[in-house]
Amino acid sequence: MTDVDTAYFTRWERMMRPSTLMNAVPTLVLRTPLLHQVMSGRYLLLTFTGRSTGRRYRTPVAYRQTSDGIVFSTDSPWWRNLATQPAVGLLLRGRLRQGIAHRISAAGEAATQLGYLVAEVPGYRQAAGLRAQPDGTVATTELTRAVVEDRHVFTVQVLA
Repeated sequence: MTDVDTAYFTRWERMMRPSTLMNAVPTLVLRTPLLHQVMSGRYLLLTFTGRSTGRRYRTPVAYRQTSDGIVFSTDSPWWRNLATQPAVGLLLRGRLRQGIAHRISAAGEAATQLGYLVAEVPGYRQAAGLRAQPDGTVATTELTRAVVEDRHVFTVQVLA
């Protein structure tokens, strides 16, 4: 196998990762001017810089808008990039914006914001791996468990 073949298969393997495939459709929809309205009230495209590679990455995230900016959460390892490189790009409701991401480190506040996010974005509870109570809501103890174990909640100050 040549270096070109190896590079092709490495790229193919990267493209076939479950996270890449799962993000492809929302990314396409959010980037399409006529289609973005289907998802852009609940999802945005977050662009950030890799801390060791310097590469730009883009991923769709569920969000809620607050008077202070944007709130989102993730359990993916890429959150560490935001800790060292907090400047982010947002494709928010079809418009490109810039912002500064801040991780909410206080577990109580992070759990509260995660609860609001889950309540506002249908289906996000399951995507975030949170267990529901019989009435469909998520208990405060479950939200706290998630942010203590592996879920990271961020606010983004959207710049003018």
